[in-house]
Parts: sequence; structure tokens; C-alpha cells
Amino acid sequence: MKIRPGTAHVPLDIARLYVYWCSAFDLRADILWAQMRLETADLKFGGQVLPIQHNFCGLRFRDGSGFYSFDSPGKGVAAHVAHV
Repeated sequence: MKIRPGTAHVPLDIARLYVYWCSAFDLRADILWAQMRLETADLKFGGQVLPIQHNFCGLRFRDGSGFYSFDSPGKGVAAHVAHV
């Protein structure tokens, strides 16, 4: 199945993005998925990071002044995977 990054709209699509990107980096998607669920309160957010930021792991700027924003869920998942 070909997945186009940036096309996620529901948790299943986001899960597929995790499987896609984790397989590219030889990482376990279930572990990163669990981290994402913890960081986002099961995609409900409610903390300092907003859903429109597509930042699924709470990735901060180097100086700690804020959180990164990504253009799409696919880019946010890719950043999470690359960060690990």
C-alpha cells in the first residue's frame, strides 16, 4: 500500500503513517505510537501543543522557547520518527 505523507485525517491514517515511517527507519511503530498517545492524550491534545501543529511528540525548539509546528500529519510523524 502506498501512503502519501500529509493525507492523514483520522487515527487509522496516522497509525499507517507511523508504520510507514518506522519501517523506513527500522523502528518499532507500536512504541512510537504509544509515546504519541501519551504525549497527545490519545490525540485529544489539551496541553501546550495544539492539534494544528501536527507535533505528535511534543518536540520543542532547541532553546526551549516553544514547540515545532509541521505542515501536515505526515511531516509531524516523520519528525517524531527521525527524532527518535
